Amino acid sequence: MTLSHGTWGLLIGIDCYIRGNVRKVEYRNLRGCVSDVRAVKKYLDSLGVQNVAVLTSSIQSGSDRPLEDGTAKLPIYENVARELEYIIANASPGDLVYIHYSGHGIRREKLGTQPGFQRFTGDQINGTALALADVMDEGVYLTGYQLGVFVKRMVKQKNLRVTLVLDSCFSGQGFRGPSLDAQYVAFRTAEGGFDDSVLQCDLDLEEKIAKMDQAIGDTGDHRNATVRSTWLTNPTGCTILTACDFHQSAREETRAESNLIHGAFTFYMLEKLQSDSSLRRPTHASVKDYVQGKLRSSRDQQSPVLHGDGDHIFFGRERIFERPVCHIISQTDSMVDLDIGSAQGVVPGAVYNVFLEDQVPSSDTTPPFTAWITETDPLDPFRSRAYLSDYDPLRPTDPRKARGGSAMLSTWAVPDTVIKLSKSVQTALSSRGMHMTDLQAELAITQGLIVSTDANKAALYLDLSEDATFQIYTCETKDTWRQIDRIPNISITQQNAIPDVCYLLRHIARFQSIKTLNQSGMAELPENCLDITIQARGVDDRGFKTIQKGEDGKYHTTDGAVLKFFFRLSKSYIEQPTFQDLYLSAYMLNGTCGIQKHHPAVGQPSLRMSEGKLERMGLQMEVPPPRTKYDADTIEDTIRVFLCTTNISWEDITLSDLPKETLPTPLAMADSEKIVDPTVTEKNTRSWDRSGRPVPLEDEERWGYIDIVVETSPLLSEDAVSDIYV
Repeated sequence: MTLSHGTWGLLIGIDCYIRGNVRKVEYRNLRGCVSDVRAVKKYLDSLGVQNVAVLTSSIQSGSDRPLEDGTAKLPIYENVARELEYIIANASPGDLVYIHYSGHGIRREKLGTQPGFQRFTGDQINGTALALADVMDEGVYLTGYQLGVFVKRMVKQKNLRVTLVLDSCFSGQGFRGPSLDAQYVAFRTAEGGFDDSVLQCDLDLEEKIAKMDQAIGDTGDHRNATVRSTWLTNPTGCTILTACDFHQSAREETRAESNLIHGAFTFYMLEKLQSDSSLRRPTHASVKDYVQGKLRSSRDQQSPVLHGDGDHIFFGRERIFERPVCHIISQTDSMVDLDIGSAQGVVPGAVYNVFLEDQVPSSDTTPPFTAWITETDPLDPFRSRAYLSDYDPLRPTDPRKARGGSAMLSTWAVPDTVIKLSKSVQTALSSRGMHMTDLQAELAITQGLIVSTDANKAALYLDLSEDATFQIYTCETKDTWRQIDRIPNISITQQNAIPDVCYLLRHIARFQSIKTLNQSGMAELPENCLDITIQARGVDDRGFKTIQKGEDGKYHTTDGAVLKFFFRLSKSYIEQPTFQDLYLSAYMLNGTCGIQKHHPAVGQPSLRMSEGKLERMGLQMEVPPPRTKYDADTIEDTIRVFLCTTNISWEDITLSDLPKETLPTPLAMADSEKIVDPTVTEKNTRSWDRSGRPVPLEDEERWGYIDIVVETSPLLSEDAVSDIYV
């Protein structure tokens, strides 16, 4: 696994912090940061990385000064900036850059209210800082905003591809913490775990970096000149991995294998990278998932966070599109429990590929097991049970244990969905020597689809137009049907008409099952927990104006308009006794029956919404061209904002758009949508039965979603457009 681009590295590890009294905090020495960067350097050497700079602050016996004191190798701002500038000046477009920091981190967002500092927007990196070796001795912090400007220059000005790893914590305590049995770290901090001390050198550096940011020519999307989000929070062209969430601590511990102390995140990251036997390195997202799984059983709460391009291979430019991964949390013989459930679109009959704990989950890797979902937990919307179809019950000592492993969706199922055939379809089938059973046999690839002539139970209606092309309708109410627009034009007379229309029916049934996802349950968030403001700017460039929901419950805009969505926790929700921070993810259920994640980016965790935080998202609306003469002029998209009190992934609901014309071949569909025989589970499944009457718990995950329906029309006249804005 060698690298084909020019490669650069900057590794920073700080064990020894120079004593001083100019700050309100005291950083005690760490013991695993220099070990971290040495181990990372060894790995980069194995890849053939040509240009690696290493800055370390090492503890030396009998002295409180670092071994590198007074040298160009000490991690102080001047040396860090010199190495970053060297990469920017000498790297060529397309080169790869790896930056690694192991050391203390702290929160600095209170400085956003002080003169001379950029006002912070409350994101997960802005308002945090890396504590360099001399920070207590009149040295500066390197803030998230400042580091982001350097990385943005690499990406925007030089077209470099950057991987940035921060094995430090941004928690309220503000320090990378020791293992539970370690005694060598103590700290003194201001109330709340912040350091709001301001030195003249802090102000000078902030002014210098702000000018550097302005010179890039891309200051981002902000409300006025004094508000900036760090570019690292939602970057393109780079990937950032942090050891923990904003409110958590990153730990280090002694490793029994080497008797060396390492940061837990760095250790497991390297374990994943070095144990991968495939021909390519894993993606950043799969590295994050692996480390998260390893830390899950830890007594310390630590959840790694990914920002940026998670679908790129680690320290590389190639993009690998993988299904999201869930985990096996328990196993009893052939039955396993998964940490994914009905709230995420899981339905009995879905098939998952199961990988062992030491395997890299991938769509091109043969899994040791496949798991067939037998039931979802009626009390927990994020749990389900599955049967291991390849498990051998005659081998109870089978070493292939699934617990602790991961699972990747292979074939989805849908709730029982009745499809009614019109008389014209039945007649056309009969004239070609076919019957409803032929259609049913083809649909059986996806469990839950049932062909019927009973309109009272039907959710989908299959009809033929006057030119013998298929039309599909969905049931809105008992007596109301709505045509599905912009489906491929399939004639019943063409070859493979039945497989093709069955593909459409399966796809649309899955889309409708997600769109009508039942969010009722024992632990549900109130509908008014989120305040939403939407602004629009039409193609006439008149600036952004707030738009209001119409009487039909939809927002109305025009083709090419740019919409801004502003999300903030509502006052009524914050004032509730049960108030908790919420995690937000936004998906688009679009007018061509596709479901895409829009905010944050694919592979990134949900965004933590705390009191006062404002989150923004932008979309440009489009009316795709019609595919048949029966399609409406307008298009309706639904932006679904998922909210949960815990950091839940919803990415299994994603669904590609319906193709314009060419559909997957029957052979390709058969290979990717295999059937698992449900009869094997009848004697193996065990119930979710609990004793007593179920009662919701205070710490139970609460979730919900808010749908924002946007109808986009072709460009209107000036008078009609003016009616949209207020």
